[in-house]
Amino acid sequence: MRKIYFIFSAFLLAMMTSCSSGVGPKEITPTSTVFTSGELAKFIEVVDQPSELTYAEKDGAIGTQYIRLKVTLKMTKDGFKNVDARDINFTSLLSVAIINLVDENGTTIQDLSVKSEDMLKLKKLLTGSEGDSEEIVFEGEYHNSDDAPKWFEQASQFTPYLTGDISVEGASSDEEESSKTIETSEETSSFELSNVLLPSQLKGKVEVINAEKSVGSYGYPSMEITFKLLSTVNTSSMCSEYGQMWIVGVGQTENGVDVKELLPNYREWRSGDSDGNEFKKFLESEPDETITLEFTGSKESSNDVESDLEKVKKFKLKITN
Repeated sequence: MRKIYFIFSAFLLAMMTSCSSGVGPKEITPTSTVFTSGELAKFIEVVDQPSELTYAEKDGAIGTQYIRLKVTLKMTKDGFKNVDARDINFTSLLSVAIINLVDENGTTIQDLSVKSEDMLKLKKLLTGSEGDSEEIVFEGEYHNSDDAPKWFEQASQFTPYLTGDISVEGASSDEEESSKTIETSEETSSFELSNVLLPSQLKGKVEVINAEKSVGSYGYPSMEITFKLLSTVNTSSMCSEYGQMWIVGVGQTENGVDVKELLPNYREWRSGDSDGNEFKKFLESEPDETITLEFTGSKESSNDVESDLEKVKKFKLKITN
């Protein structure tokens, strides 16, 4: 009987081991506490303390890998009072908030987004007061059994990145009312296509077929550009070691001088392609495909965004990785 019990126990242990990822949790620290853009960034920041990073795998026809980071977020000012958390919505970004995992050299490895199950926790936090905090899980889901464990091992710190804008149904707070006022005042104007300056890598391969600048949602300067693919592009030389690339821009005067009043602190206007693969897939697709990206600047250093946006006569694009 003992022998049978021993064999059965060994079998169970082997089964448990086969289902385990074999990668233990670890703690990593933030490089910054501040999210770089979006309305949500005005309300929350990351608490400057170590956060637990975990890795898990799920078997299936196509295996799935998960990297999760438990981050404590803190309110930097009072939130929305007398509002049901379920009436809070997020706009202008596919993900509500994004955190970048970085390696020891500060290079972005992958980004993580708020886990769907923690969305209501975040909304409830926004109905609280300055100083309130909540632990929110950020998650990345992958189908890459070769690289995902390496991404986890390489991650040594994390950096808060983009957030979405906030919309509250039936809100009466001054913050929400002012946001609604700004949003409804959005105006667009066409932009001279020849003044959208493509990166050298894309000249002759991509053309700009439409461009419009505007004071967009919540008063941020915006440049919406539609690209058309003329010939398929080999992106391998443009990508980071993690297979990512981004197209970013900067608003300039007629003389090619950056309009500094509209520059974010990271010195570039970025699009919603936070994963670094949306524009990449477009470049690798078939000719005649199109893609529209909205590049957003900053309003923090501007006394009059509309006036400063008038100075933008050129929009210079570049590829980063």
